[in-house]
Amino acid sequence: MSAGDIPPPAAPPEREYILETGVLMFFGICFLFPGACSLYFIIALTIEKRGNPFSDPYVRIFAVLWVICFAIAAVGVAMIVAARRRPRRSP
Repeated sequence: MSAGDIPPPAAPPEREYILETGVLMFFGICFLFPGACSLYFIIALTIEKRGNPFSDPYVRIFAVLWVICFAIAAVGVAMIVAARRRPRRSP
């Protein structure tokens, strides 16, 4: 038997992360809701205030909350991206 007749070692099978991927996707989607809700209220206030929602002093307080909600939504997007990049078994 020559060295050329030896088959190369088989690659180890990739693991499936079904549960972890599902949990990351679920919480990622749940974390998107605060950002979507904030976006809805920003649009509603812009329509109500005729294009300048920051004319009301109370809206500036809400702006801080909106930034926090958008940060939570960004974490949700990162979780969804992380779940999509998990290794998968090829068919």
